[in-house]
Amino acid sequence: MMRNSTALISFFIVLISFSNSIHAQSQFVGKYGNPQFTVELQQAQQQKLVGNVSGAEGTFQLVANVVSQNSISGSYNYYGQNIPFTGYIQQNQLVINSEGQQFVLDKQGQGSTQNSSLSNNYQQKEPAWGMAFNLPAGWTAQMADGVKYIVSPDQKKLLVLLPDTESTSLADLKEGAKAGIVEGTTRLMPQGSTANFGNDGVSVPLAGTFNGRQAKGFAIGRLSPYKSGAVVIGVAETADYNASFENEIKTFAKNIQFFAPQRATDDNGNVADWSVYMKGRKLSYYKTETGFTMKINIYLCSDGSFKYTDNSSSFGGGASVVGTAGYTGRWQAYGKGNSGTLVLNYNDGSKSTYNTVLKSDGLYLDGKKYFRVENDFCN
Repeated sequence: MMRNSTALISFFIVLISFSNSIHAQSQFVGKYGNPQFTVELQQAQQQKLVGNVSGAEGTFQLVANVVSQNSISGSYNYYGQNIPFTGYIQQNQLVINSEGQQFVLDKQGQGSTQNSSLSNNYQQKEPAWGMAFNLPAGWTAQMADGVKYIVSPDQKKLLVLLPDTESTSLADLKEGAKAGIVEGTTRLMPQGSTANFGNDGVSVPLAGTFNGRQAKGFAIGRLSPYKSGAVVIGVAETADYNASFENEIKTFAKNIQFFAPQRATDDNGNVADWSVYMKGRKLSYYKTETGFTMKINIYLCSDGSFKYTDNSSSFGGGASVVGTAGYTGRWQAYGKGNSGTLVLNYNDGSKSTYNTVLKSDGLYLDGKKYFRVENDFCN
């Protein structure tokens, strides 16, 4: 069940160094609410917070910077528009000021159960994997190289989630578990035999070294009725590994829900889901005429953001003129079959809408042929 993780462990090591990247948890981390909406804040970096605001109109991503010990400043993305806000802590409340209004939200309790870090979680989905999972409150998640990394607020514990498209039986999972994780200065090997995990999975404890330090871990593999199962690996330095963390790993894996993965194309090569087809890709357009070259790149990031660059050059009289324009914002793609729509909502409030068509010779936006290639800017 761990065969897919060994090739990615190098990024796993780079992502977090337990001994050198420990930041104090911000007092803002947590979940706040009033009858109108809730705000959840997680620590991304020492002075940066990420999270979401949820209400009757939906759930919207937010980012914020800690500008002082007691105040933050940031924005949330409301259907492509970044709405600024400021906030500060007042006793056990978060006071938010946005668009001339003030909102007071009470901090929600963590509870006293052993798995209290899971009590205020929220669900995330990976449509291409066919998975939904509960992200522990206060933990930070990011996707890289097709793997989901989930880091504890104190950055001492790590959960790794990735799909398993190879295993079709419990026997396959058990065989895969024997390999452990061996890469560079990381060597985590199974301790004892595997055990059944519910009716559709197996689990095994791990021990050894992580980035050259003594570490322990726990790995779980689960099968899916939709042929795309899940592998969960939790790891921490030996001093930070305990029964509570192991229970968190088990609870996280147990609560994963499976559904039919959203495929970018069907068996005939037709677009099945435009958002999946575009996600994480770069769209490039080239045009060369006498004395003029145009190159447009649209980087469609997996988190819904985009970067648009327009580089053009003209030549005449021995001189050259180079123009460069760059824009950012949020993107959406939708439609049925091989005709769809791509919408770019720019951070300045403007919007571009393209008619997208997949033909036998490639992808077209508003009648112009674009190359859909690997994204070298973002995942």
